[in-house]
Formats: sequence, C-alpha cells, structure tokens
Amino acid sequence: MLQSPNFLFHLEGGPDGHLVDYDVASRLSYLLQNTMPDKLLMEAAAKGELRTVAGREKAARRLLDDPRARQSLDDYFDQWLRFDRVLNSTKEAKRFPDFSLEMAGNMVEETRRLLDHLVWTTRTSWSCSRPITHTCPLIWPPFISCRSRWRV
Repeated sequence: MLQSPNFLFHLEGGPDGHLVDYDVASRLSYLLQNTMPDKLLMEAAAKGELRTVAGREKAARRLLDDPRARQSLDDYFDQWLRFDRVLNSTKEAKRFPDFSLEMAGNMVEETRRLLDHLVWTTRTSWSCSRPITHTCPLIWPPFISCRSRWRV
C-alpha cells in the first residue's frame, strides 16, 4: 500500500484525463493563495464557470485581491531566490569589510520591495525576466551607501 501511486501521488483529472472543475479550483487556489479553495471558488467550480478562460481569469483576479495571495507570492520568492542563504551568509572580512548581517538583511529587503513593486504596483503582465531586466531599481535608503561603494 505505501508504494502504491494512488497513495504517494495526488492524481487529478476525470476518466479521460482532463481536469475537472474542482481540480481547476484547487490548482488556482493553491497557486495563488497556498490554501484550499474557498466557498466562492467551489461555487464557481460547481456552476462550471472555471471551464472558460474568462471564468478562470475572473476567479484568479478575485483570489489575487486577497492578502493571502501577496503572502503566497512572497513565500514563493523567498524560496526561489533563497533569501535564507543571504540572511545567514558570511563573507571574508578582508575582501568585504563592509559586509554584515544587517547589510544582508538590507539586500533582501530591497529585493523584496522591487518584486513587490513589479508584481503589485505596476500590475502589468508578468514574466520571470522582469526582475532581472528592470532598469529602474527601487533603492532602499539603508542600502544606498553600500551601492555607491560597489558602483552598481
């Protein structure tokens, strides 16, 4: 039993392998809010509203307006960019005399603010290259002195 794929993996889809309405609701909710679908999303699934692109977009926009979406995306970026490694890093003192854990925290905070601005303030279409190709960084004041010495 413990080796059965039915036990180890969550299998989605109807008999023909296509996603059913409740699977779509579940995927949307876990992707955007990192939690199970709420009552309104389950009702939309029951009515078949998630079968169309317009219905999925409407549901997604509603989910994104919830504060849980912001927290879910923040958690995603924390894991993707490995902020834990930055916050716990050490550098050779001779080579990086200005580096400190406070500076590491400032680096992470500036990156979080940039991502927050790109995703929630500009509200334009998203691509993974935007944080890398964005030409106007949001400079967090405590980090300005470090940037000027590095000439970044």
